[in-house]
Amino acid sequence: MESFFALLLTGYTYSRPVLMIGCFVLGLIIMAIKDKETKNLGLWLIASSLIAMMDVIFQIVAVRFSMEFIAKSAYAKTAISMALQIICIVSLVLYAKRRYVIGSWLVIVVIINRVGLTFGLTFVFQAINGKIAKSVIPLQYAYLTTIVSLIPALIEAVIVFAVYVRNRKYEKDIKLFFIKPLISLITTVAVIAIYAGAILTADKGNQIQIQNMVTDASMMVTFINMVTLLLAAVYILIKAPHKNNEY
Repeated sequence: MESFFALLLTGYTYSRPVLMIGCFVLGLIIMAIKDKETKNLGLWLIASSLIAMMDVIFQIVAVRFSMEFIAKSAYAKTAISMALQIICIVSLVLYAKRRYVIGSWLVIVVIINRVGLTFGLTFVFQAINGKIAKSVIPLQYAYLTTIVSLIPALIEAVIVFAVYVRNRKYEKDIKLFFIKPLISLITTVAVIAIYAGAILTADKGNQIQIQNMVTDASMMVTFINMVTLLLAAVYILIKAPHKNNEY
């Protein structure tokens, strides 16, 4: 089992940049050659790949630079990640809005969810974190914080999947694209479940073991997301209409 996870870590480490560069390039091609609705999916691919690339770059920075520089760059990384996440969700909703004639209110809803709920949950959690921190070990507190931060992403995943699966009968070209929102929903729930399980099972004596298990499981989920993102990019490139064949 240890050799399997060692192999997984090696594959994950080396394949992640390749997969994300592939998604970025395919996103650019889709924006260049596809119809105006599908360009939104190209933008979604570009933003999604940039989020993953930022994580890789930040890991390199964390090894090579001082703690002071890392602390300062962390704020910039958070702000840029938030902007890219907004671009991702808005791009997906705009494609659905223009292809399936969905109301503009949905764009407003997802922006409020991503920005408003994120800051709202952060404010509430910070207000009560003193009591929580005293009642749990640091590892449990860290994982609980992560779960709270994932709530807006979970709501987004539910909304996007509901929109795409409900309107799949109106999709003329990329009829199977709803599978990607489904996978995103499943993986988001899986990550939350992983952290929730860790909170319930962690104690002072097994923190390192639990942390290693969470890292391995989260890495597998992330790898699944990256592979399916690249597959979705290839599918869109093949099946979506070119800009000369717009409806």
